[in-house]
Amino acid sequence: PKHFGGMTNNFTFKNFDLSFMFQWSYGNDIINIGRYRYEGFVGYNNVSTDYWRNRWTEERPSNRYPSLNGEGKTEMSSYYVEDGSYLRLKNLTVGYTLPTHISRKIGLSHLRVYVTAENLFTCTGYSGYDPEVSFWNRLIPGLDYTNYPRARSVFFGVSIKYKNSDIKTFYSKAQKYTTAFLLCTAMAGCTSFLDEKTYSFVSGDDLYTTAANAELALTGVYDILNAGSIQGTGNQPLWGRGMHYLMMLGDEIAPNGISDPHHQIIASCGYNEEADFVSMAWFGLFVGIDRANHIIQKVPAIDMDPKRRDEIVNEAKLLRGLYRLYQAWLWGEVPLPNTPNSSAEAPREPLDKVYACIEEDLDKAYKELPDRNSNVSGRVNKWTAGSYLLKMYTYLASCKENRVGQELGSPINSFDWVDAEACWKKAAAIAEDIYAHSGYKLIRPYHYNFLADTKSSQKEECMMVMQTGAGGSNEYFLFAYWAGPQGNVGTNGGGYGWIRPTGELSDKYVTEDSRMAWNLCGSLGNNVTDYTTVNGAKYFSPVALYASGANLCHGKFRQSDPAVRTSQGIPTWASNIDFPMLRFADIVLLYAEALYKTGNESLARELVEEVRKRACTDTEGKLDESALNAMNSAYYKTDFMEELLDERSRELCVEGWRRIDLIRTGKMTEVIGGIKTVNDTGNKYYYFAPQMEPIKNNYKPYKIWMPVPKREREVNKNLSQNPGYSQTI
Repeated sequence: PKHFGGMTNNFTFKNFDLSFMFQWSYGNDIINIGRYRYEGFVGYNNVSTDYWRNRWTEERPSNRYPSLNGEGKTEMSSYYVEDGSYLRLKNLTVGYTLPTHISRKIGLSHLRVYVTAENLFTCTGYSGYDPEVSFWNRLIPGLDYTNYPRARSVFFGVSIKYKNSDIKTFYSKAQKYTTAFLLCTAMAGCTSFLDEKTYSFVSGDDLYTTAANAELALTGVYDILNAGSIQGTGNQPLWGRGMHYLMMLGDEIAPNGISDPHHQIIASCGYNEEADFVSMAWFGLFVGIDRANHIIQKVPAIDMDPKRRDEIVNEAKLLRGLYRLYQAWLWGEVPLPNTPNSSAEAPREPLDKVYACIEEDLDKAYKELPDRNSNVSGRVNKWTAGSYLLKMYTYLASCKENRVGQELGSPINSFDWVDAEACWKKAAAIAEDIYAHSGYKLIRPYHYNFLADTKSSQKEECMMVMQTGAGGSNEYFLFAYWAGPQGNVGTNGGGYGWIRPTGELSDKYVTEDSRMAWNLCGSLGNNVTDYTTVNGAKYFSPVALYASGANLCHGKFRQSDPAVRTSQGIPTWASNIDFPMLRFADIVLLYAEALYKTGNESLARELVEEVRKRACTDTEGKLDESALNAMNSAYYKTDFMEELLDERSRELCVEGWRRIDLIRTGKMTEVIGGIKTVNDTGNKYYYFAPQMEPIKNNYKPYKIWMPVPKREREVNKNLSQNPGYSQTI
């Protein structure tokens, strides 16, 4: 602001007193994101009352807002910047002091009664609730995302003074009134409290005494995957939403029109040690590990079926290993709590110790779990454990070979200890076992991996899914915030359109590759008539891609008719898709990589072609040889690893693996540096190229690691910070 300030004064007249405080700000601007979201109509949000009343209709033509079938201002601009100047009566207090001769009659030296009003009125031209806003950070004022207004509050109070000799007199006169008041209050408050019914309660001690409660405890470890909040913290912090954003860095995804700053700071690679999504993921993963620790320590003492008891313990070990693996991928070195309620002041442990714990847990589960989960279909099994072991070995070997992180000049997160050759041999052996014996396969068609109504087919390819709906504690995947055709969440199952494809991703495909038509598509717009049916469910079809590319969308995860989902109690913005965390196609490509690294490039190329064949094979199993030849010719590269990385991106885009692949191969800096931020050729697939500029500007080599959250370091002084981020607490 040009200037800001306050003014206060006090007045007295006889026994009355009055004080006030005014505050003001002049010349400051506010970005009204609430207007951007609810007046810049894009087909998926609610609209403001002002928009509704002043929109264009045939009966009431208006140039203020477009019709509900039109499209408003979808880009942030000065249109949403308003003058935030204001004058506010912050505080007003009026009091009255009893004359001394009256107060002494009740045994007091002084008695004053008063009333105070806060935020009594505000003079401003700002259209939002409150011009005194600071939504994202107290150091960044002037950002209003429909903040709650400051409450207008009125307080009544009494101020008393007494000498020691006065208190007995006052107490004897006031006691009977105070006692009566407290008794009435207690009786009034007890009714609802005593009538509360406890329908299910299991204490910490009871939880590990029966087989049924051991199963309940295990469900709690799985619940971390897609819990709406974890012990009251976060909002879908892991695979329900947050983890997808943390894993999105690369050349597949362009953020577009993200109005929520918590999403935007991650999507634009602007994250720091105070980013909420980073803090929530750190907390959530450690909660999952602690829950697993309780099972691993306490369930072996339960008198129950020995086979199932061992399975529960090994499932918990697998999940503990999985949560630690993601910790290591995101932060590198982390504390290693191995017992329930471990010390909250543990330091980060070196990577060799971290991966030794992960390897021990996953290897135990790989050797002892059954081929399929004997208790709940879709939960983890032997091959899930083997697949994550395979991922761990390929990651470690690649990081060692490509000297990942050495340019940062920090001893933190060093891979010098890794034996790359041994890791590649282990990876090849496990991959061969999974490929030959797991029973998983590449299902047809490809897109049946990504729909809610094809779960039975999906389980034939996916070693692990994040279960939703009844199988996932009635929790959901927040598709509207992630990848899918933009549209209307309430009428055709479209998403918000915050995540769009890059031109770099489209360049990896040729049109003969059927994955391109599914993964890159037009928006749903307002379509509610054109649809296809999958296993009896209606899926509305994307409209044709505009010549400009303005409606280009990621199409991988598509939603069925929202009318049917809402009738089942599913919110419009939520999905009952079982998100594929681990697919057989991924394992086949990792097998190819391990074979190449152990000297068998010929077989490695055959496996890559096996994945491609699905993209040109119809549902009856007929292979289009000409399409396959076109793909092989266009995709071939002399450097097999370059070809393989492109194939992984084509097959696995927006499933969370591109970030890992670019980091472990040492290519993140090169790839981010080569991203186009201007569509200078008019290529429709590069329409969102300008949206990549913040990523390109914000990325630095140290951002291959997430920052250790500031609030965790404030609590635990033994936690060191990753290089590049603020080291102060």
